[in-house]
Amino acid sequence: FIDHITRVVGYFTPVSQWNDGKKEEFKELYFYARKLGLSVLSEVHSEEELEEVLSCGADIIGINNRNLSTLKVDTENSFKLFNKIPETVPVIAESGYNKPEELAELKKRGFKGVLIGTSLVTAENPEEKLKELIKGVV
Repeated sequence: FIDHITRVVGYFTPVSQWNDGKKEEFKELYFYARKLGLSVLSEVHSEEELEEVLSCGADIIGINNRNLSTLKVDTENSFKLFNKIPETVPVIAESGYNKPEELAELKKRGFKGVLIGTSLVTAENPEEKLKELIKGVV
């Protein structure tokens, strides 16, 4: 679970965000990356963005729980959109996770990975925080 997302995002997958109504730009970048033989992690925030990404034939979908306009986080967003994604598409939950039991729930529901940022950056000891979080999924 954790290793999978590290491999996917960290080494070979460009992240494409479809937002601000830049549908054609997203599609152009998406198909260019695919032409190069890359898998693309497509980040979405809403059902509208999800529909567009799925219409391209999404490789991997990241559901961002952070509203980029207000910066508020709603982890229910991942669960709401997850149910609209075909089982064959790997899904990554992004933003708002601080506890091992939250990661365990994501894994139980079928998410293939999680993006953890703020809770690690703000932790007094990021290494220990990561070890604590991983306990929820191993």
